[in-house]
Amino acid sequence: AQDCSQFVLTPETERQILAQNSLFPFDFTKQPLSVQLTLRLPVFSGFTRQRQVAQAQAVNRDAVHSRRAEELRVQTAVTQSYDDLVTYYRSLQIQERNLEVAAEQLELARERYTFGAAAFLELLDAEDSMEQAERDHLAAVYDFHQAMWALEAAVGLRLRPLEAGGDEDEASS
Repeated sequence: AQDCSQFVLTPETERQILAQNSLFPFDFTKQPLSVQLTLRLPVFSGFTRQRQVAQAQAVNRDAVHSRRAEELRVQTAVTQSYDDLVTYYRSLQIQERNLEVAAEQLELARERYTFGAAAFLELLDAEDSMEQAERDHLAAVYDFHQAMWALEAAVGLRLRPLEAGGDEDEASS
């Protein structure tokens, strides 16, 4: 067994070693201040920048064209709905006039039948005409309201005023 006491690091030995080795890298001082600057110059990037710019421009053009197409679609829908509404309104006016005429003819046929100046078949024809005029008038009213609903859907707003005591929650939606 050998004596290893000579290899034990004592505080005195540590101070002697530190005093003798004051040069780099053993002087145990802080590292000096350092500054680092990195600069990248894209001398050749495989045309990725140009491709990205071209793609962005294409996406922008597509968005502009899509918006214009949607504007034209909405404008066409509103115009068509308005034209339909005008047509059905005129048709409704005609059907209202036909209803008035059919009512007058029925009244005249009843009077003529009462006085014996008309046959029963003439009275039946007048009643049939009145019933047909009522059906046509109802169909015209329905078509007009359907055209109004289509126009409201195309515009995105309620165009008819609310009726007194009507659905108020419909106006808020």
